Amino acid sequence: MNITKDNDLLKEQTRLTKAKADTAELKRDVLKGSLVKIKDVQKQWKEAASNVRTKLLALPEIAPQIAGLGVQEVRNILTQKVREILNELAEQYR
Repeated sequence: MNITKDNDLLKEQTRLTKAKADTAELKRDVLKGSLVKIKDVQKQWKEAASNVRTKLLALPEIAPQIAGLGVQEVRNILTQKVREILNELAEQYR
């Protein structure tokens, strides 16, 4: 019996057992939702950024509503519109 060979075999079996346990834990975490795939996060961020862009590019459409108004009135309308956009986006991504 070769002690070195037995030691190496035991180390490899231990390493394999740990790797299997680590894999099982990762799968469990994915199923629980406490661990997500990078590609899924990237997809959601791209979608969110696209929605923000679309909403912001639509902001100038309120120009006719604010034409000829005073600075404070324009500020109030723009602030309200930006808050509406942010609230809508927040609801979308809860």
